[in-house]
Amino acid sequence: MTGPFTIRDFTRAHGAYIARFAAQSRKSLERLDVSPISETEKHLRFRLEFPEDPVIVDVWSKEDPAAEQAFNRELTCARLLQGSALTASLLGHSQEKCLMLRGDVQGTPLNSVLSQDNVVAMSSSLGSWFQRFHQKMPQKEADMTWFSYLKNYPGLFEPEEYEREKAFLERLKIGAVSIARNDRIRGFLVSDRKTICAPGFQRAGYKPIGWDLLLATRDLVRQFPGQTDDIIAALLAGWGAKVPGLNPEDFIRLAKLFCVATVFRAYTPSAPLLRRYADAFNASREKGQGKITTVLSVPYKSDLQQDVQPQDVEAFRRHLQLVTTERGDMDRQITEDEIRNTDNPVPVLAAIGEYPKAWGNYAAIF
Repeated sequence: MTGPFTIRDFTRAHGAYIARFAAQSRKSLERLDVSPISETEKHLRFRLEFPEDPVIVDVWSKEDPAAEQAFNRELTCARLLQGSALTASLLGHSQEKCLMLRGDVQGTPLNSVLSQDNVVAMSSSLGSWFQRFHQKMPQKEADMTWFSYLKNYPGLFEPEEYEREKAFLERLKIGAVSIARNDRIRGFLVSDRKTICAPGFQRAGYKPIGWDLLLATRDLVRQFPGQTDDIIAALLAGWGAKVPGLNPEDFIRLAKLFCVATVFRAYTPSAPLLRRYADAFNASREKGQGKITTVLSVPYKSDLQQDVQPQDVEAFRRHLQLVTTERGDMDRQITEDEIRNTDNPVPVLAAIGEYPKAWGNYAAIF
């Protein structure tokens, strides 16, 4: 297709073809309404409004090699999962047009229903989904360790962290890789039947078995840091089998290391919002307070201000202590005075105090 890559232009050019294609699995209609879902320069998604059973159409730009690769990954996973109820049913596809037709899954985005009360149950359901997904995916032999694999991600750990954890990570062997979804959990849907469904696999690729569990741990702990241990345990329980090459204790330790490295965003020149927080704090800090050099962002699920409950403050304090311990400062104790303004509605900017000199001073937004 030449010209603008938009839903409007694509349906104008190929509307009759798409309608005939979709009608192979639906009752043909003289007029078929189109509802846009999302539109980027590489990917279009829209709904064909068949009265009783809508069809979702995904189209990738053939002008972009990366988009065409995303289509191929999506198609591969959809074929492998056909009939599994793990994702929407594949109704048809066109390799020539990088186009897929799928059934419409009625459901609610997982992130909108997650709460402190149900996150453990949802973690178990996600672990079960990933295990069933894994069983459908092909594997390839591999010969590496988690140390050598994680070194492929520059900046994931500090150099001294790699050295400190080298013996542990080198002990964890990776004997096989399998296709992983390799994406955030925010795309998951909770269907009307309370089952979990994944709408897409554009980032799927061969990864060490258990990689999806690590990414899920990261996303869930970001939202509920005080329930880190319960989240990891529930994901493992949902998986229901040993993660190849990792006994439960090793996976728990690996997951916690991964969380420490990825859950918090460090203040850097490429994070202008966090830099403004640091600059604002440094400009107004009291005499004797150290200058903030790094900011950690602890995301919240909404921008609504709420009173901070004492149990939430205590859970957050325990989590900060855990992070400090994991980072190797075993003797550091966080005092009550170091968590400031906790009686005020969030968000507030708080100085956590002086960590080891290699860290500089830290602030947290919570």
